[in-house]
Amino acid sequence: MPDTERTQTDLFLDPAQIEIGRDEAGLWLRLPADTAPRRISSVRPSFPLSTGPEFLAFYHRPASDTGLTPPPEEEIGILRSIHELPEHAQDLLASEVARVYFVPRISRILTIDEAFGIQSWDVITDRGPRKFELTDRSNLRVFEPYRLVIKDVDGNRYRIDDVRLLDRRSQKWLDLQL
Repeated sequence: MPDTERTQTDLFLDPAQIEIGRDEAGLWLRLPADTAPRRISSVRPSFPLSTGPEFLAFYHRPASDTGLTPPPEEEIGILRSIHELPEHAQDLLASEVARVYFVPRISRILTIDEAFGIQSWDVITDRGPRKFELTDRSNLRVFEPYRLVIKDVDGNRYRIDDVRLLDRRSQKWLDLQL
């Protein structure tokens, strides 16, 4: 059925009616009407900054007729919460989301240098030291009063959960940018 004809109840997946697994080819999902598992091309949180393992959207990519350009992903449905699934499925999905949605948390800003309109950031994160560049201050997004998401020139994202918890020197570096 085309997406335009889907109803609200079609959109959400019933955790009691689906099966999720992984094999040598990757993640798969089986719905009650499926005769074979569907390959999952991606699993994405619908609200990645606020909901964690809730409202996960499942996508698959149909086989290409031409083989030249891959067809766009199609949404299979949304799972309200992984907590309603068996433990092995929760573990599979949690590791997949963590792998795909890698957003290091900045705990300290060592320096921010600028040359020719490009900012070079040297920071400490929960995943170790990182260096990245920004070309535009619009890539510093403020969410809520004290939360920031930073997107570098390569499309990688970094977060600061609460700027008030940064040390004074880091806050001064950040104040110069905002």
